[in-house]
Amino acid sequence: GWDAANVRISTDGGSTWNLLEDNNNPYDFECGYGWIYNDNEYETGGSLNHLAAGWGGISEINNHGWIETWLDFTADLFDYAGQDVIIRFAFGSDPSYSTAQNSDITGFQVDEIKVTDDSGLIFEDNGEDMDQMSPSGEVWTEQFYDYADEGHPGYEDWEEYTPGLAWNGNISMDISDYSGQSILFRIQSRYDDNHDGGQGLGLFIDDFYINKVSGIPAPTDFTAQAGDGVVYLSWTNILFASYNLYREECVNEGCGNGVGELIASSFFTSSYMDLDVSNNTTYAYFITAQFFNGDVTDHSDVVIVTPMVETAHEEGYDDGSFESVYLAGNTNYSAVKFTACSDGEDILRFKWFQFGPVGAFYLKIFEDVDGLPGSEIHSDVLASGNLDGWNELDLSGDNINVSGDFWVGTKEFSTSRPFGLDMSSNYGNSYENTGDGWTMIDGNLGYHVYLDSYNCAECYSTGSGDVTDDGSLDVIDIVAIINALLDINDWLQDDCFVATADVNGDGAVDVTDVVSIAYQIMDARINITDAASATLVKSINDLKINADGYIGGVQMTLEHSEEFSMNITDNAMVADYRTYGNLTKFIIVMPESDELFTYVGDFEIIDMIIVNSKDRIETKLINTPHDYNLQRAYPNPFNPLTTISFSIPEESEVSLSIYNLGGREVASLINDNIEAGYHSITWDANSYSSGVYLVKMIAGEFRSTQKL
Repeated sequence: GWDAANVRISTDGGSTWNLLEDNNNPYDFECGYGWIYNDNEYETGGSLNHLAAGWGGISEINNHGWIETWLDFTADLFDYAGQDVIIRFAFGSDPSYSTAQNSDITGFQVDEIKVTDDSGLIFEDNGEDMDQMSPSGEVWTEQFYDYADEGHPGYEDWEEYTPGLAWNGNISMDISDYSGQSILFRIQSRYDDNHDGGQGLGLFIDDFYINKVSGIPAPTDFTAQAGDGVVYLSWTNILFASYNLYREECVNEGCGNGVGELIASSFFTSSYMDLDVSNNTTYAYFITAQFFNGDVTDHSDVVIVTPMVETAHEEGYDDGSFESVYLAGNTNYSAVKFTACSDGEDILRFKWFQFGPVGAFYLKIFEDVDGLPGSEIHSDVLASGNLDGWNELDLSGDNINVSGDFWVGTKEFSTSRPFGLDMSSNYGNSYENTGDGWTMIDGNLGYHVYLDSYNCAECYSTGSGDVTDDGSLDVIDIVAIINALLDINDWLQDDCFVATADVNGDGAVDVTDVVSIAYQIMDARINITDAASATLVKSINDLKINADGYIGGVQMTLEHSEEFSMNITDNAMVADYRTYGNLTKFIIVMPESDELFTYVGDFEIIDMIIVNSKDRIETKLINTPHDYNLQRAYPNPFNPLTTISFSIPEESEVSLSIYNLGGREVASLINDNIEAGYHSITWDANSYSSGVYLVKMIAGEFRSTQKL
């Protein structure tokens, strides 16, 4: 049984209870979950299990789906004659479906209470004009519950438990019904009778808030991604909620203020694909969630996005963050150089970052003459609607076609707001003209353009490294190139991908290009001295690299047996490998330790590239021995010098001593911690008498003796 009801009697003022029964209306079940949910002692073997029976499924159901039938109950109280008793009409419920979900539910009702004996009626309460009955026992009103399980909030770590996350019950956490009352809150943790899933360290609660709000918190993490004639939208799912999606076409100032047309309603997925959009048109979206009780959340953050043709690409040199502000001054110019393909590209949009709203300036587009802005080919006045942050201007209707190098910039008014200046790097493409000609600006101005390369036969992004074509150079591009080098995809068959990834322009894509991208990303944040050479040291179980300076990356191909396995370092910006039969390829970018990988089995290096921040460097390989060995001295016999050689596979405490035939040590040649490798030492026996001696080597468990 689920929700349960029964009748009880107490002779000790309510401390203990016994169950009353009616043979004509027996209870439906022996152990009701409605009791157990509220107290585990109702379970089998518990102290309250004798009270766990109850009624549940009375058959008459009305149109709303709940019981409206009365049950007549009669019990014989003869065993309690002469005693003061309390009669309890008990109800036990879990919160799966209750008044928290539907206020029309009337709950548990009791009426027409009568107690009689042989003399007639001795007690009556009809529930209307009599008040001898009183509520007792639990009066807590369940709000919500959840499970300590993977995928549920707060599982094994702190998480803010916000409206909409609860598994069941008052999901929206709305306690408006208790307005004006003094209330208590109780938080409980409950466990079943086994430990198959463990019980963890317990339930931890902190920072408990009650908020007076104007609405229910909106869906979070609302994002939009534009494609060619499509917009992809996603957000964090809210359990048991449906969604309403709104869209506004941005044609006037003030777009994105939370006013839009409902384009989809009452759907339950946490993503949506909008195909009813036009390229190069800007749209604003927001979303609301609705619960089954009718509650509707506030609307989400507004996201603004512009779908474009597949051949459109954004060009810019800043990293999206601006450490400084820039103003050229009234009537002065600033511009950024861009490059279009030689076949010509259309300028679709101009994008800029400014500090502060409003302001006015001229948009200027120039030809390139000898690497500087030349003749003006387009001009616009932007005098209203400019926002604090990123702004965009639609130029697709102006039919501006450019090829090769060109410049996009501004001419300022006295009312112009400062523009963003990225100081973390300097590509040398931002210039200013304050009256004395064009000069370079230290940093990258926050000016971008969108170009349409539909007519281009060449790769517009040659040498940029931006293989993901998202307008920025980041670790995602590094991972994409590494995946290509490790043959995870077939992008190395794409001429444009190769041209874009070939950052150093040597006609090949390898770890040298990856390191160049990584260095551009890190730029001034690292201070390095490049290595001129390096040594690879192969020991019995690892491969290390020793260098005289900075190592930017390592790329290798290994040949090995099927028994070979490796564990690549995780102390690097990126490290990955792939095994194909008897060959393994790996790439490590910006290693932070000398150990490249550990291994089991054996291998041979058949190809390798070691680079500093810019170029390949000379590298030699040293194979350390696999076993301890004391080699034959040479020459032997000797007079008076001989060389004693030995090898050790790992760093060890080594003792190398000379003894006479009487067993007395006459010379200690080595007694020190020695690194793995091949070693030799010369013994000068000029001060010793001629004869036979013994050389003894001890290293760990290894022992070896030879005659000299």
